Amino acid sequence: MNQNQKIEFEISQVVVKSLIASNFAKVIFVINDEHFEKLKNRGMINHISMFEVDQATDSKVLRHNILQLLPKKTTLRDFYSVYQQMIEGRGLFVFICAFLGIVFLVATGTIMFFRQLTEINEEKENYIILRNIGLTKKELGKTIKKQIILIFGLPVILGIIHAYVATDILSQIMNINLLFPIIASFSAYCCIYFVFYWLTVSSSIKMLSVK
Repeated sequence: MNQNQKIEFEISQVVVKSLIASNFAKVIFVINDEHFEKLKNRGMINHISMFEVDQATDSKVLRHNILQLLPKKTTLRDFYSVYQQMIEGRGLFVFICAFLGIVFLVATGTIMFFRQLTEINEEKENYIILRNIGLTKKELGKTIKKQIILIFGLPVILGIIHAYVATDILSQIMNINLLFPIIASFSAYCCIYFVFYWLTVSSSIKMLSVK
């Protein structure tokens, strides 16, 4: 049998299942011993040993010990390494998304802050008229707070609903639990907008000399 000779096989069954790590083989063909004996002389034979380990996510020490025992040319493909790579990749993905989200929120909050101060300044004469017709400083302050909380509160509510739906879909696609990132992002989202709300109210009251 020479290297250029072709052998045809009839596929009797196709099973979509990962038998061994993808680094060793992308596609696996299962043949009988007779055909294997004919084929093994055509190329180098690689022996692969597989072991099922309990609590594979905590097998860092076990992996280290196995590497110490194996010859240097031996390739080790283990669940723990792949698991750690996935965790690191997903962690980086979450960090980038969180960073970009915070930058976007700060930029949006800043725009809303200056826009609201501009509107307050333009309507300053109307607020003075309200004070002259008997509206107390306390009541005027409450009016400003109600006006501004509507401007900041509506985006928060819509943003939380949108983020919840998006992260729920993402968690199903990536098959990971995003409960903690969701809670953390919602908390940061609300805190950032509350800070901008407080700054806007405080600046507006000072602008109108309302204490």
